Amino acid sequence: MIYNEQDHMIPSFFIIGERKCGTSSLYRYLCEHPQVLPGKLKEPDFFSKPMEVNKNSFQQYLKNFPRKDSQQETLAWPELDEQGILFEEKISFQKQSKNLITGEASANTLVEGDPKLVNRFLPNCKILILIREPVQRTYSHYRMFERFKAEGRSMPFKLLPFEEMIHWEIDQINSGHKSPFIYPSLYIKTITRWIRAFGSKNVMIHFSMELNSIDKCQETLQSLFEFLGIDPYKISNFKKYNKAPEIAKVPCLEFLQSYFKTYNQRLFEYLGSENLWE
Repeated sequence: MIYNEQDHMIPSFFIIGERKCGTSSLYRYLCEHPQVLPGKLKEPDFFSKPMEVNKNSFQQYLKNFPRKDSQQETLAWPELDEQGILFEEKISFQKQSKNLITGEASANTLVEGDPKLVNRFLPNCKILILIREPVQRTYSHYRMFERFKAEGRSMPFKLLPFEEMIHWEIDQINSGHKSPFIYPSLYIKTITRWIRAFGSKNVMIHFSMELNSIDKCQETLQSLFEFLGIDPYKISNFKKYNKAPEIAKVPCLEFLQSYFKTYNQRLFEYLGSENLWE
């Protein structure tokens, strides 16, 4: 199902996750490229609600992206202050190139989205996945919800103390269910679904550590630009976006490392590479 008669650009790339892995920084780096124009929202969060996805709602979704004849867009950017409190700022992008592409970064889609449904509506879209050492990612995700709770936001589940939370989650996973923080770090359970739906040539997986240094980040971005079919480009604004306060120490560290070990081994065997987290 391809919609060619739209007034708006159709996303050429989709950063589907994972959360707390550097997806915000990656999106901003991509948006700096002269041939990439962002949408109005970084995270439209459309495909994580499959019951609402249909032809008419897809037309509304596309309105998040620039018109085909446009060379400028204003992005509503979510950012964290020094205390880790989320705020929003408006950022205008203007490009001179006529060969523009656009994309989005709803980072919960890796777990919550249906790959077949996304492929049905965006069959030509390139899928980008960013993953992080799972213990650090899990705890960082939990701390984000601690901040949300402190801000007075409504919670979709009861937030237990971390040690209680992880044991409850493991029980959920053993019962065949997803869970808020641990399940998204079991990358082998989710990545394979997306590769089956889009094919390995249309899915690119990188590690958050690749964005930690300027040289490695530039190298990673060049491979992404080539993957997206756009010109080589060297970014000038190397900054960590949406970065939470540093983690001092992860509770239950050895327990979680042991829990994730088998899943990590399966992941790296699937990817055909050495285990970077041992």
